[in-house]
Formats: sequence, C-alpha cells, structure tokens
Amino acid sequence: MKIKIAALFIFSSVLFAQSAESFLNGVREKYRTVKSLSADFEQSTGGNSNTAGTVKGKFYYQQKNKFIVEFENQTIISDGNTIWNYNKKSKQVIISSAAEESPFLSIDRLIYDYPSQCTVNVEKGSGKDSNYTIMRLVPKKDDIPFKNIKVWVDRNYLVRKLELINMNDLIFSIEFSSIELNKNFTKMNFVFNPPKGVRVIDLR
Repeated sequence: MKIKIAALFIFSSVLFAQSAESFLNGVREKYRTVKSLSADFEQSTGGNSNTAGTVKGKFYYQQKNKFIVEFENQTIISDGNTIWNYNKKSKQVIISSAAEESPFLSIDRLIYDYPSQCTVNVEKGSGKDSNYTIMRLVPKKDDIPFKNIKVWVDRNYLVRKLELINMNDLIFSIEFSSIELNKNFTKMNFVFNPPKGVRVIDLR
C-alpha cells in the first residue's frame, strides 16, 4: 500500500510539473506573436508596515526587452540594453544596464529567463480571479532579487497582473487594463535623449 501511495504521489507531481511547463509554453508562444503591446496600469506598493501607495500610468512593450513605463512625473525607458530612468520634477536621468533592471518591469525576463531559475507552479484562480490562471515563481537560489512572483494570466495567455515580494518583504503589484496588441512603434520610441538642462547620472 505504501508503495502504491508513493507511486501515486510521484505520478501526480509529474503531471503537475508537466501542466506548469505546458502552461508556461502557452504564455511564451502567445508573446512570440505579440510584436508590441500598450496598456494602462495601476501599481500599488505595501509591506509589513501596512503603508501603501497607488499610482497609475501607461505601459508600452516591444519584443527583445524594449519597454516604456510612464508615470505622471517619471518615465522609465529600455531599448533592451540600456535603461533611462527620467524624473521630470528633479530634472535628472539615471542610466543603467538593462541586465540590472527590476524583474517587475520586464515581460521577457519574466517568461523566458526567470522560470528556469525558479520553481514554477500554476493554479486556477477562484472568486474574482476565476477567469485567470495564476502562475507562481519561487527562486531556487538566494541570488534572485525577489522572494516570489505571482502572475495572473487570462484565457488568451496575456499577463494581466503581477505581484512581487522583494527581499525586504515589500509587496509590489501592478494590474494592466485596456491592452492593445501589435501597435506600430518605431525604434526611436525606446531610446531617451535627455532634454537640455537635465542632469545625467550614468551608472553603466
């Protein structure tokens, strides 16, 4: 009997792993067809102190890790290699390598890079999340810059919501709406040229 139970547990685990891998492949296949994407978003931040803030903005994505995140007074731009973090109020732009970016910002790293370094689980959402499948990434090693990420994916395999818990137990969540696919972006949209009078801090 113990042998049968152990065999059943192993068989169920294998099926579950295959299900997670199959689902992730579905998401990847979808984003291979998404040449570009734009969406509105709402981002919230909280943690153990129960302090929270919510901001809204616009998100633009293009394949090969190009993206723009627009807030009221801040714009973050990536051309796939370099990131420009521009603060309009302080008239300052910080330039850094895209390899050092937050995993929260990059769809490409989220679905192509991090899964191989994490344990990936999927589950069907319930209640208000019943239209979504929720994928959870938990790092296998401590050198990944987050404790876990939850990804809400709709029936069309599009990412609709993210929730990240960082190493300090701060919770970042972002929810997308009004998603539009395959808009005509030019390459110049994803390169930032600092306006005159802007202080440049280059960390590359």
